[in-house]
Amino acid sequence: MKEIWTRLTSESPTFFKRIQVIAILIGSVGGGILAAPATLGLMGIPFILPATLSTVATHMAVVGAVAAFVAKTPVVDPNVLNKPTDNTPKQ
Repeated sequence: MKEIWTRLTSESPTFFKRIQVIAILIGSVGGGILAAPATLGLMGIPFILPATLSTVATHMAVVGAVAAFVAKTPVVDPNVLNKPTDNTPKQ
């Protein structure tokens, strides 16, 4: 668990930063499509989302979230993961 936290807080390579931005964009579009019926309903416009579009939007939101998380885990400096812990016995 500590290694995952270290990876998430470390610097990511530029390629994976771009992948992360694209994944967040995909997830945001999916979430926006899913939120459209509720938003339009508040404005007094009755709108029902077709089942196929709802399924695609749900998949977009999930894929975007997972891809953004996975794109955040690569690190620029692999030595950041091999730092000695504070629990090592001193001689």
